Amino acid sequence: FSSLYHVQPPLRTRADRDGLREAVKSGVVQAISSHHQPHERDAKLAPFGATEPGMSSVELLLPLAMTLVEDGLLDLPTLLARLGAGPADALRLPAGRLAVGCAADLVLFDPAASTVAGEKWLSKGDNCPFLGHCLPSAVRYTLVDGRISYEG
Repeated sequence: FSSLYHVQPPLRTRADRDGLREAVKSGVVQAISSHHQPHERDAKLAPFGATEPGMSSVELLLPLAMTLVEDGLLDLPTLLARLGAGPADALRLPAGRLAVGCAADLVLFDPAASTVAGEKWLSKGDNCPFLGHCLPSAVRYTLVDGRISYEG
């Protein structure tokens, strides 16, 4: 096994992936987030069991999630709710919504554009199975508490 893909939870079978996609489609899964745990390449050079789990994923959360819309599993409003309000609700945080009194934490993206995984990489790690893949949509801005934290 390649230690580049030592991740938590571990990668599973196609049947597991299909089951997870069905759970997202049916609403059993109400929250979608990344488990971004990047490691520099040197940290992944040891044998599989001796490395820390993790891979870069935060840059690709929205483009990968947009494949659910592209594949017809979710409509865009449902996807955005699962990416925003879903995780906030699961953690009982007053976030994930555009509302008076809520922090202005938001992502502005172009759904008609595309992202090539790895081209605009800010993570310290570059281990990701999607490097070089063209994915739907492109994040243009990320705002945290009303301030631009990313501009792409």
